[in-house]
Amino acid sequence: MAQTRTIDCKIRSSQSFSRLNYRQRDLWHGLIETVDDQGRMPGTPAYVRSTVFPYDDIPLAEIESDLNTLVNEEMIILYEINGNKYLQIINWWKYQKSNWMGASS
Repeated sequence: MAQTRTIDCKIRSSQSFSRLNYRQRDLWHGLIETVDDQGRMPGTPAYVRSTVFPYDDIPLAEIESDLNTLVNEEMIILYEINGNKYLQIINWWKYQKSNWMGASS
C-alpha cells in the first residue's frame, strides 16, 4: 500500500512548475499521488490517463505530449524494460521521506 505523499509547499514557486499549463500541473500532482513507493508507474499514455484522469476523456496524444513536457522540464524520465514503458519521478527521494517504502512491482 502506498504511503502518504508529500508535496513541498515550494512547488508553486518552482520555475519548472510555472512553465506547465493547467492540465500539466494537474498531471504532475496526480503522478505524485499515484506512483508507487519508489516514484514509478507504468508510463503508457493510456495507463497514465486512466490513473490520473479517470473521469476525463483526454486524447492520448495530449497525455503523451504532456508527459514529454514533464520529461523536457526534467521532472520525470520515461524508460522501457522488456517492451514495457514506465516513468520515474526525478528527485523522488528528495521530497518523499519515509522509514518504510515498498519495492516497485
